[in-house]
Amino acid sequence: MENKLLINKMKNAAELAQAAYGYYDLMTTGVNQAFIVLKDKESKEIIQ
Repeated sequence: MENKLLINKMKNAAELAQAAYGYYDLMTTGVNQAFIVLKDKESKEIIQ
């Protein structure tokens, strides 16, 4: 049973790492500007 728990923890960590990389990739590439524009709008609303 302990092996199954370890496998689930590793799977969750891998999914989190993949999601974090996807977020970083969206923020650093100019291909998907829609995500960056939405973030900028939210930031401006918070600042104003």
